Amino acid sequence: MPTVNAWQFKTADGGCEENLFLMKPNVADNQVLAVVFATALNPVNYKLPEMGLVAKLIFPSPYTPVRDFCGNVVQRGTKATSFQAGEIVFGTYVGTSGQGTFTQCVSLSEETIVSMPEGLRVGYAASISMVGLTAYQTVKQYVKRVTESSSWQIWRH
Repeated sequence: MPTVNAWQFKTADGGCEENLFLMKPNVADNQVLAVVFATALNPVNYKLPEMGLVAKLIFPSPYTPVRDFCGNVVQRGTKATSFQAGEIVFGTYVGTSGQGTFTQCVSLSEETIVSMPEGLRVGYAASISMVGLTAYQTVKQYVKRVTESSSWQIWRH
């Protein structure tokens, strides 16, 4: 298992950047471990943790910020079969454990990541998950599915 450096904080008092320290992730049976190439920092990643008492109730301690990432699969759990070691993936971390993607390596559920298409830059891939979901939520009420294939869905207004 690779050595991991993940910036975390137990409190955001005085700003997140003033309270960072390091920790290592575990890989569950249905997860993969990925070396992080790029993350996408969104305002919610630092504004919410700095909200004082509200943040202390919402965020576990320690906490690793940022959810979106792009990286390389380096290890699979015993029941993880969707991705191979060496495969470049992108997606988001979903969970409440305090783990995020602002780290060297991150363990993720296979359901929250996809293979990166050829030609897509890692920085762009890292930014797709939350921004893409936000964009989709703004237009989904105005479109309907026309056809469905194995990898693409075509929608029309």
